[in-house]
Parts: sequence; structure tokens; C-alpha cells
Amino acid sequence: KYLIFYFCNMDCVTTYLDILKEDPISVKVLTAFALMGLADFFAQIFKGTLGGRGASGFDVYRWLVMTIWACFPFALAQHWFSVRILDSFFESTGVQAFVFRTAFEQIVWGIIVNAIFIYYTACMNGKNFLKAVAHTRQYFWSLYLTSIVFWSA
Repeated sequence: KYLIFYFCNMDCVTTYLDILKEDPISVKVLTAFALMGLADFFAQIFKGTLGGRGASGFDVYRWLVMTIWACFPFALAQHWFSVRILDSFFESTGVQAFVFRTAFEQIVWGIIVNAIFIYYTACMNGKNFLKAVAHTRQYFWSLYLTSIVFWSA
């Protein structure tokens, strides 16, 4: 179903999908926490705040804010969007329904989540409202188009 699962142990994938069906909100929140936690950890490494020249150490506050933000507002909102919106529009199964559902999700949800994410990270880096909006306008399309390429795989 998803390209990423091709590289995984199928028993783990099957177990994950079974648990996801049983308790989707908890699984989405924990998955978001793990993925954002890892993403921000590596972002701090690549940015140079953890190790390397001029390192100021690991910013635990930033890491907590980023991971908690990913869990509650976005994991829960994505679940609501998936259950309330997507399930009501795309009730059928099959390849065609999957393709249309994925495209719709990427077009609508992708715009919302990427714009808010860019704005939020700009604010986390000390930008005021107007600078954060300008930052969002500057980087939105490159991030949005990249997310379409990766998430549809």
C-alpha cells in the first residue's frame, strides 16, 4: 500500500496497522511524537546546536515544544480530518478510491499543515508575526511541493 512499508518487516507493519485500527488516536499521537522528536533531534544536529562548531547543546525546551505540538494539535486534527472529512467523501475501497483520497488529502490537508508548520517554526526561532508570515510565504511552495512528492510515495 505504501512504498515505505516495502523496506520494513511486514510483521511489524501488520501489527502497527492492526493497532492503528483499534486505537487510531493514541497511535497517531505516539507516532507523531516519535517522528517529530527524531526530526527535531536531527534538525538540531544539522543546524549545529548539538555538536559541531558553536554548539550550545541540545535545546530540550525546543524539542518538547515541537514534539508536543506535533502530537496534540496536528495528530488530533489530522485524525478528525481523516475520519470526518475523508471517510465521508471516500467510502469505497480499491485503488481508484485510494488514489483520489490520497490526492485530496495532500492537496487540502497538505496546504493547511505545511503553512502552519512553517509559521510555527518561524515563531519558535524568534520571528515576530509579520516576519513569520513573510517567512511562510517565502518557503511554503518549496516545502509543500516536496511534501507531495514524499508523502504520495
